[in-house]
Amino acid sequence: MTINMIPSVGMEFDGVDAAWQFWVDYGKKYGFGVRKHYLNKRKSNGLITSCKFVCCKEGSKLKDKRSFLVKKPRAETRSECKASISLSLKNGKFVIQDFVETHNHLLQHAGTTHMLASHRKISEVQAYEIEMAEDSGLKQKASFQLMSTHAGGRTNLGFTRLDVKNYLQAKRQHDMVHGDLGSLMQYFQRQMLDNPSFYHAYQMDCEEQITNIFWADAKMILDYGYFGDVVSLDTTYCTNRANRPLALFSRFNHYRGTLIFGAALLYDETAESFKWLFETFLEAHGSKKPQTMFTDQAPAMAKALAKACMSSGVSVIQFFQQFEKVVAEKQYNELVCEYESRHKLPTLRYQHSPILMQLAQVYTHKIFDLFNDEFSLFLAASIQERDVSQIPYKYVITMFNVEGEWRVLFDPVKSSISCTCRKFETFGILCCHALKVYDTNDVKLIPDEYILKRWTREARDGVIIDIRGNEVVGDPKLSSTHRYKKLCSTMIRLAADVSTSESLHKLVEKGVYDLYKLVMEVRLQDAGKINDESDVPIVTEEYETQASGIKIRPGFTSRKRIKSWVERMPKKIRRATTVKSKPSQRSKDTDSPSQMECETSTLAHSTCEFSPTSENNFSFTGLLMEQINYG
Repeated sequence: MTINMIPSVGMEFDGVDAAWQFWVDYGKKYGFGVRKHYLNKRKSNGLITSCKFVCCKEGSKLKDKRSFLVKKPRAETRSECKASISLSLKNGKFVIQDFVETHNHLLQHAGTTHMLASHRKISEVQAYEIEMAEDSGLKQKASFQLMSTHAGGRTNLGFTRLDVKNYLQAKRQHDMVHGDLGSLMQYFQRQMLDNPSFYHAYQMDCEEQITNIFWADAKMILDYGYFGDVVSLDTTYCTNRANRPLALFSRFNHYRGTLIFGAALLYDETAESFKWLFETFLEAHGSKKPQTMFTDQAPAMAKALAKACMSSGVSVIQFFQQFEKVVAEKQYNELVCEYESRHKLPTLRYQHSPILMQLAQVYTHKIFDLFNDEFSLFLAASIQERDVSQIPYKYVITMFNVEGEWRVLFDPVKSSISCTCRKFETFGILCCHALKVYDTNDVKLIPDEYILKRWTREARDGVIIDIRGNEVVGDPKLSSTHRYKKLCSTMIRLAADVSTSESLHKLVEKGVYDLYKLVMEVRLQDAGKINDESDVPIVTEEYETQASGIKIRPGFTSRKRIKSWVERMPKKIRRATTVKSKPSQRSKDTDSPSQMECETSTLAHSTCEFSPTSENNFSFTGLLMEQINYG
């Protein structure tokens, strides 16, 4: 059946759907919208026996029973148009019994027909593109304009901006059909299916309402395994409909930007909540404890979150979608730095220095630049006193035009060195005072123990094991992402090539349809084999049977950034909230958990014992020193 044909009495169709599609195409071609007037069915088996399709202007509007004070009543659109076709079932075919062709209203021309409701439809592919644009942070106006350009204009798109808005609104409602709790549990289960190393936990009150939620994906676990000796905890963002602050465990790395080690949505900022949060954080990372912890040191993440739909009005699912985008952006910045490190050659200020030539091949560019600065300073260093009568040798170093003196100990047998400035212990590169002593003793290469792995290009070498004993895979979807990009580029190029030819377009359309059917058949066959594969992760439903809901935090209506408990503390006390371990003189970057636990005995107590509430004081220092048993 072709859309060039005009309906006539006796015309036959294989089914109701075929007849309806013919009426839709006919209406679109001649400029009017269509509706289904009625469908008659047999009571015995529900079989449709007759139907009537009409113009969208058929009938008249019911009497408006609303108050006359309504400011913007809907405009009248119906004009009792009689244009219609009536069909009945005969010998397995639907046959047109009656056709009224004449309309009593103006018909739309070709440029406006696409605005009629019956001719507006978002296809499955278009729906996917709309969702991708939404997930990418594009505004609806911008994404609609982009899709219109691809289609050759709005008239060819098949839907309007209002349809996009309604579709996204309906999708959000559908995503939340199980409520906040159900949606949260489904999100966590999907994450665990994608990567078994994903970790999540939550705390409940006596009413089985969820109060605090913590999670860490595979990339966070990997980053902590490599760079988790220093951690910053920040709780300054009110980001979701439940009015919960977002707590972030992170670290700013000079080369890699902001690294995220874990995140949590807190019900409150009491000592009890923070104690649970920190214990859960340690459990997620195999009880490996950080050497140093700072509070409220993540302004970069605060700015990034403010720039991404992070307001107190978003749902749980919207929050996680936006949070994933922010984290992905931060992680991509590391890839940019990795590219720069491999693509550009480091700059040696002294071309023939063995130490600079050595570290240029090892350090990342940014760290090497910092070491370059330190290396230049050693030229201004002078040895005021020296004692080489016994090992270790003792030196007193001064700097030109700088007040003060620094004491350096050097072991010529082991080439070990230490300085009272403690630059290596606190930052991780040797100071100019130590370099002066090395130069004096003709040491031409830096010993391996003073090249911290976290500052090198090979910082991510090695295997990280999660708490379940599995090797952590940072991006399990990487190969599938590459395949998707390759297919997308091929399909787009093919569509562009055949769009100018009707015969080629039909050929490709049929080929794609046949290929899709084949893919569905293979997928159904593979689905039956999934239960037999031993490596498929099993997701338990223990959380669903325990919690009864997510507890709503009352009393917050502002969408502005809320102040954390640290910011609300007096300035004198706030300065003392940093919790630090005393670095060992020969500490390395690749400490094992057992070594970390041994080192926590040297933690120095801070002046302030982490007291967000006056009723129940809690100390990160004490918790770090405490031997936690997770059973």
